[in-house]
Amino acid sequence: MAKIPDSDLPRIIDRYRNLELLADIATEYHCTPQALYDRIRLYCDTGKGDAQYHELVTDVYVLRHMRNEDLLEQAPDQLELARARELARCSQWKLERRLNKLYGQKQEVTTDNTIRVIIDDRSPLVIPHIDVQPVQIPSNSEVIDNQEEE
Repeated sequence: MAKIPDSDLPRIIDRYRNLELLADIATEYHCTPQALYDRIRLYCDTGKGDAQYHELVTDVYVLRHMRNEDLLEQAPDQLELARARELARCSQWKLERRLNKLYGQKQEVTTDNTIRVIIDDRSPLVIPHIDVQPVQIPSNSEVIDNQEEE
């Protein structure tokens, strides 16, 4: 694999921002897309800071999502429509996680901690009746104690 010079990285980042695929750029530099991705991340982390890299990837996600929405509207047949729909879902999923305030699910949680006690004095009070029958123990019975002796 060829080493990518630092002087080429700003141009590579611009190409990536212009929605050129990393696979196409990596072919020119005789490396894998993952190696190019890692090199861009390392360059941004050390040269411009992690926030710069985060913004770069977020910008690319937004631009790709916009392009995918255009593909949805311009799909000439069912096959291209299905392909565009999947691309749009993928980019939407990424944006929901990257920019959840703009693209994420809106969930509002409210709680009501009010305690309501309802007393219905019209219902009759029911007291259960227990029928107890006395039992006679014969006088010659022996008491059995199940407790162990200490």
